[in-house]
Amino acid sequence: MIEKQRGNTVDYVRSMIFEDIFSQAIVPGQKMTTEALAARYQVTRTPVREALNRLECEHIVESIPNAGFRFKVYTAEEMFDLYEVRESLEGLAVRRLVENGVPEGLVDQLRHDADSAANGATFEERRYSDIEFHQLIITHCGSELLTRMMDNCLLLSKCMVAALRIPDRNHSHTQDVLQEHLAIVEAIAANDATEAEKLLKRHIHRALRAIRAEFRASKPTRKP
Repeated sequence: MIEKQRGNTVDYVRSMIFEDIFSQAIVPGQKMTTEALAARYQVTRTPVREALNRLECEHIVESIPNAGFRFKVYTAEEMFDLYEVRESLEGLAVRRLVENGVPEGLVDQLRHDADSAANGATFEERRYSDIEFHQLIITHCGSELLTRMMDNCLLLSKCMVAALRIPDRNHSHTQDVLQEHLAIVEAIAANDATEAEKLLKRHIHRALRAIRAEFRASKPTRKP
């Protein structure tokens, strides 16, 4: 068994659970016991229990009375709600970022992630870069409270994409996203808080519309 400093071990277990969620080794509704996870990750049960309790607070897992935990079963409506929350809060975050002063080097980092989100070699690379693009804006918004709230929103977005199996988008769509990302970056570089907020909110709203369309297309057609 791995015996590390407790905080480090809890973080390790939490990160391994996320890896299993993103790779779909853990699927929605799947039961998660401390015994099974401790054996899987080669740690003791205590940090597993603490990691699961933390994930329950983050709305990633839910407890089952007298039976451990399970990965939450999300609905399409919950994902739609989450994107509406992101639209409002990320718009505020990018406004705060510009108004507080853009850190040196951030614009170049955003451009790099924008390109990788559209042109990465794998779905995982594109998804990671897309999340990192938004994460950079949130991290540098200058509000600790807003950052904490948005960190959880982004985490939920990643878990919902894995749980609801949102498909990778086609090349033409990712190129549209690239142009949206780059337009946001240029507004940030120009210190235009109003334009950056408008463009970021529009970007997330368009993503929500695309996700709604994907769910409608995936519904089975009723036979007469």
